[in-house]
Amino acid sequence: MRRTSMPLRGGRTRHGTDLVSVIDCFDAMWNAQDLDAVLEIFTNDATVTVVRGGHECPRVFIGPEQIREMLQRWLPGLRICSRSHYVDGDRVIWVSVASRDHDHVEGFEKITAKCEAVIRHDEIASLTISFPKQQTTSIGCQTRSGSFNRWESGSASSGTSSWPVYGGTRPGVDSDSTW
Repeated sequence: MRRTSMPLRGGRTRHGTDLVSVIDCFDAMWNAQDLDAVLEIFTNDATVTVVRGGHECPRVFIGPEQIREMLQRWLPGLRICSRSHYVDGDRVIWVSVASRDHDHVEGFEKITAKCEAVIRHDEIASLTISFPKQQTTSIGCQTRSGSFNRWESGSASSGTSSWPVYGGTRPGVDSDSTW
C-alpha cells in the first residue's frame, strides 16, 4: 500500500501505524488527485458524514460506491491541508482547510472544517466533516461555469453531528467560537 511510506507520529494503532499518519496519507492521496488511493484508505463498510452549519440533517455516504460518488464531486481541483490533530483512543480530530488549486471559484477561496475519523486496522472506518455556519454558503456558491454545489447527491439522515464532547478545549480546535 502507498501509505506505508508515510512518516510516523504519536498515537499508534494496534497494527503499529500512527493514527495521524493515516490522516496525513489521506491528505497526500487527496492532493495527488488519486481517487482510487483515497478510497483505499477507507474500510469496506466506512461512512462519511457531512454536517453543514448545524441547520440541516447531515449527509451520510455509506460504503465504497457512495463515498466514491462524493469524492468524484469534491476531489478534482480541491486541495486540503490538515492541522491541530488531536488523538483520543481510535479517533483523530483535526482542522482541515480546503482550497481550490485551479479553476477560480467565485466566493470560494478557502473553507475550514472540523474533522473526526475513527481509525480501524489502519483504515478510516468513519469520517465526519463539520463546516461552520458562516462558511456553508460557500459550499453552494456559483462558479464561472455553473453551480459548485457538490453536496446534492447522497442520502440525508436524521440526527446531529457525531462531533464528540470532551472536557476542556483542544488548542487550535475548540478555540474558535464560530463553530
